[in-house]
Amino acid sequence: MKPVVEKIYQLDWDYPNPFTVSVKVSDNDIDQLGHTNNQVYLDWMMKAAYGHSESLGLSVNDYLSMGVAMVAKRHEINYMSATFLNDNLIVGTWIATNDNRFQSMRKYQIIRTNDQKTTLRAETDWVSLNIDNGKPERMPDEFIRCYQPTIRKFYLYLTKDIKLLFPAESKERNLTFCVALNGFSFKVDFTVGSAPSKV
Repeated sequence: MKPVVEKIYQLDWDYPNPFTVSVKVSDNDIDQLGHTNNQVYLDWMMKAAYGHSESLGLSVNDYLSMGVAMVAKRHEINYMSATFLNDNLIVGTWIATNDNRFQSMRKYQIIRTNDQKTTLRAETDWVSLNIDNGKPERMPDEFIRCYQPTIRKFYLYLTKDIKLLFPAESKERNLTFCVALNGFSFKVDFTVGSAPSKV
């Protein structure tokens, strides 16, 4: 039997190395239509976000002691497929961006384990806020250190001759490669274009 961790990483994640939490849909999660209530997904997203933050070394208690917290400013949730009672789900999350000043953005993906189907994709914009006065405040050094992006972008530059393989009007192509490494499989996104001009 394969380890549970390995099975999680072999799911079809949008990005490598998600922080994950497992949830099972309960009676309390079901709405009048017989599927998971929309609000519940947001609760799962926040559970994953705070769990990831704690794993990186910052808990709510740390926020309180510093007087500064990362708070949600905007959520964008795309419901891909309904989930139902007793469904086993894996919530994955990544830190996508951090301006090292005030704002960061986190992405989420939820996969149902029995059919490995993605049921939700979402993102949250976070802002560094002073807890006492409710105003934005620059991230403390601890935030900058712990909340660095966990999504890495790779750029593949091709020579002029190779680029001729693409249509003449095409300046850039986004490609996804599957990479197998030590028993784990990952998807890597590449932006394919011409080499940067010499300065």
